[in-house]
Amino acid sequence: MRDFSILAFSITALVLGALIMLHQPNQPLRIPLAEVDEERILEPQPDLPPEPTAVAEPEQPPPNDSPVARIRIPGIGVDAKIVHMGVDAQGYMEVPSEPLEVAWYTFTSHPSFGSNAVFAGHVDSAKIGPAIFWRLRQVGQGDQIEVALSDGTTYGYKVISTTTFSSSDAPVEDIIGPTDAASITLITCDGTFNTRTHEYDKRLIVRAEMILPDAVSSSN
Repeated sequence: MRDFSILAFSITALVLGALIMLHQPNQPLRIPLAEVDEERILEPQPDLPPEPTAVAEPEQPPPNDSPVARIRIPGIGVDAKIVHMGVDAQGYMEVPSEPLEVAWYTFTSHPSFGSNAVFAGHVDSAKIGPAIFWRLRQVGQGDQIEVALSDGTTYGYKVISTTTFSSSDAPVEDIIGPTDAASITLITCDGTFNTRTHEYDKRLIVRAEMILPDAVSSSN
């Protein structure tokens, strides 16, 4: 059994958020917030509704600042509590203390405001073995994910990509930065576990885009 950190990213902003270097495998994400361009990484503002076209597209739901509460991935049996996390005093991304919880990072977008909401969870744990994202590697394109707010509002997403990166050269700004489409990004460990360093050598990144731009009221 083993404990480990779910992320292996260390960021240094070299030109005001334009160039990001990665190092220190199996360390959480280092973000010197004072140096990072807020328009590139921190919570983006909601886009204006698109102009009408010949084929009417549903408008983005109005902003809703209710707390992010749960994430569900029906295809792999995930129904998890969300914990709100940020960066610690050393500038590293915080990680959930419980293996069955999922972190939503408050320096990324809230699902209600479009752009990219970033989540992370453990793949396994010394406490229980397989953890909340143990089966995330089984998710494929077209699979659905739901994110629910505390007031019952639920947003639906469809997986558009699953990508594995080496922990030493993952494109962090692309992973956690803003997106044009309303999206969510899920992060967990993958690859080979090194019993000497107690680290995984890869990170699994799942990206999904909103398929229910009109929020659905849920009683769950």
